Amino acid sequence: MFIWIMLTLALGMIGVGAAAWQEGIEIFGVVSTGDIDPVFISVGTGERGDTSSASASIIDSSVNASIINNEKTIFISIEGACPGEVFNFDYTIANRGSVPVSFNTLLEKIDPGITFNNSLPEGTLGGNGDSVAGELSIQIGDEVEEKTSYGFSMTLFFQQCNTAP
Repeated sequence: MFIWIMLTLALGMIGVGAAAWQEGIEIFGVVSTGDIDPVFISVGTGERGDTSSASASIIDSSVNASIINNEKTIFISIEGACPGEVFNFDYTIANRGSVPVSFNTLLEKIDPGITFNNSLPEGTLGGNGDSVAGELSIQIGDEVEEKTSYGFSMTLFFQQCNTAP
């Protein structure tokens, strides 16, 4: 009986001791993640380029560019375009996130008769405000009828850029 009481007391102490030990462990830490947020931050007004092949008497077109779709798309509209006209748009892409990204700019809803030259079809951006400038040149083809209207967009696609340190 004496052994039984001693064994019970010993096991009870171990159990209480283990519970106290487990209760006393505390782990503190902070887990943080980065974010990805590349955006178009500016687009120019569409300066007229070399129009030497266009008839000067018929050029009265208007052009407008705006950033839309949560700053991931530039929409460009041209009203009254004439054959031979050229428009140049400067734009800037910045990464407001903290994670580096690789990106592509894709032109969508393209009408026949327009040719594009995009100086920045793809690239990489570091995090925390890194930015890069590009230029989009639009030329109205000679086969286009006078006073034609166009609307198209340039969309920003991106993914995390995994670079080795």
